[in-house]
Amino acid sequence: MNSRTVARVVAIISIPLLVFQILYLVYAQPKLLDSVPIGVYTLFMLGYIFYYFYRVLMSQVSVPLYKQYTFWIAIGILTYLSGTFFFYILINHMPKSQIRPYWFITYIFDIIKNLLFVVAVVIFTRSMQNGSNKPVTNHKTPFLDFN
Repeated sequence: MNSRTVARVVAIISIPLLVFQILYLVYAQPKLLDSVPIGVYTLFMLGYIFYYFYRVLMSQVSVPLYKQYTFWIAIGILTYLSGTFFFYILINHMPKSQIRPYWFITYIFDIIKNLLFVVAVVIFTRSMQNGSNKPVTNHKTPFLDFN
């Protein structure tokens, strides 16, 4: 798929996701956490991240993957969403006495995500300081602009 097709597919998929979020907000009963929209959103985000990895790994770039700041951002988001997915899905079906002892797990994945974001910022600033005004990245990442 070329980048324009991917941009259209992302837009087409995002519209039902937005409609679902709005309908759920209007019609669902308030609970401890909106686990259904979080689960749907997480699945879509994981799909987007896996597509990003597919595009990056299929491209012929001389820059190692770990030197690209976008890789570390994607890994951070992937780690956080994967690590908290089942906890957020099941939170409305668990008594509060069982939730409290395990809530710290979400903090652990949040800290890991933030540390990976710090790695991305460090790599980005180093690439900007090395004389080039363009950061080191994969130039074949999906083009999501509609212009």
